[in-house]
Amino acid sequence: MRVLFALLAVCALAVHAAPIQVPSRDALAANDAVDWSQLVDSAVYPSPLTVLTTSNSAVRADDGVGFTGLTEGTSWIGGFNVGDPLFFTSVDQTDAGSAETLLVTFAQPVYGVGTQIEANYYGPYDARLDLSSGSVVAASFVAHGSSTTAEDGSAPYLGALADAPTINAARYSILTPSASCPNLDQDCGFAINRLDLRVSAAPEPPTAGMFAAGLALVAALRRLFVRRSRERPG
Repeated sequence: MRVLFALLAVCALAVHAAPIQVPSRDALAANDAVDWSQLVDSAVYPSPLTVLTTSNSAVRADDGVGFTGLTEGTSWIGGFNVGDPLFFTSVDQTDAGSAETLLVTFAQPVYGVGTQIEANYYGPYDARLDLSSGSVVAASFVAHGSSTTAEDGSAPYLGALADAPTINAARYSILTPSASCPNLDQDCGFAINRLDLRVSAAPEPPTAGMFAAGLALVAALRRLFVRRSRERPG
């Protein structure tokens, strides 16, 4: 019987699984997004800034400095796909006056969030994503990238997915200084493209269904255990 209780405990833990890192848009399976084409290319915006998702939900962006709307291939030459509208954490593209951290807060908690991210200097960098649930940092993830002029979509995707709508804020940041940005106290800033959001349950079978299936399995094993106990010779 202890085996049965152990199985039940495992099923219960699965209901509250920790967020996991996702490496691509396909893995996130987003059903909402912030499209930065709503901003004017090369226009400067104040921080904090409230924007709308494609489903008209409010998202608040804050870097303490200000933002610029850019476009890969014209006002930004990097590792995104040509034509991608971008959100840049600076009011210009110099080393001074940029931010290394972007805090995105959601009007309603979400299941998942993700975007491609690139530092505003050429060479290797590490990007970090911190997820908040309430006032607590629920999980942190890191992606490694290298800024180039390839314009081939190679900027790393940094996203995460939970099994419940528990993510109320996401903080993106650049961790690694570069020879092209020697004074990280002033920061070089970074850009992201479309901010993908998972706002409803995953298309795969929901956790509640998996839990119910687990309970059914436990019940079946218990019946088998009782039957075999009765069949044993006295």
